Amino acid sequence: MYDEALREIAGAYARLSRADEVFAAAEAAAPARSTGSDRTGTVHAVVGRDGIPESFVVDPGWHRALGATGLAGAVAEACAAAGTAAWEASAPSGADPREWFTRLHRAFTEDAPAPRPAPAHRQPRPLDAVVADALDHLGPILAGLGGTGSATGTAAGGRLSLTLDPAGSVSCEADPDWVSRQEAGELGEALDRALAAARAGLSAGADGMARAEAVFGELFERIPRQRREGAR
Repeated sequence: MYDEALREIAGAYARLSRADEVFAAAEAAAPARSTGSDRTGTVHAVVGRDGIPESFVVDPGWHRALGATGLAGAVAEACAAAGTAAWEASAPSGADPREWFTRLHRAFTEDAPAPRPAPAHRQPRPLDAVVADALDHLGPILAGLGGTGSATGTAAGGRLSLTLDPAGSVSCEADPDWVSRQEAGELGEALDRALAAARAGLSAGADGMARAEAVFGELFERIPRQRREGAR
């Protein structure tokens, strides 16, 4: 039972650790803020060093450029453009920014686990309890690795929603009838409110992942190295 559990836990923990290292390296190299716009230059997004949107601006005249049905797609385009700018700026001079994606691919596909040093614990818990705790955290971690660790925020009574994931992907839904009655400033404010709610959801998810990582670190601290290697 333990060997099978260890194989599953070791694989998830290794992918999580390696992907986290790639994201940390890219984040450290990225500018503090990057901006991007949709193809019409009407909706503008600012993303932080972590690639997550921080604010939006909608220009006057958006009715002509986008129409009520075009706002949601323009928001996603602006965020994608800002994220691309951040990734490109984070690449060393003369390097191909796609190298970050290559490194991420390796992080998710290579087999050899690379666990981080485990945190110190005053009183070790029984191994059974540590394994059970790790298994409880495994589902959410695998969901996050599969790209489902997203968070959604809404504004205007649910007529506008933004969904973020930890990698910076953004999707937007907006009720065209509501959109058609808004001014540019009102749309920008509503987008920022929905964004704040979505970012709060991501922050809560990050806290859970940090707890999971601590549990996995405890598990790897308790299991003899030779048994971990035999469970690969």
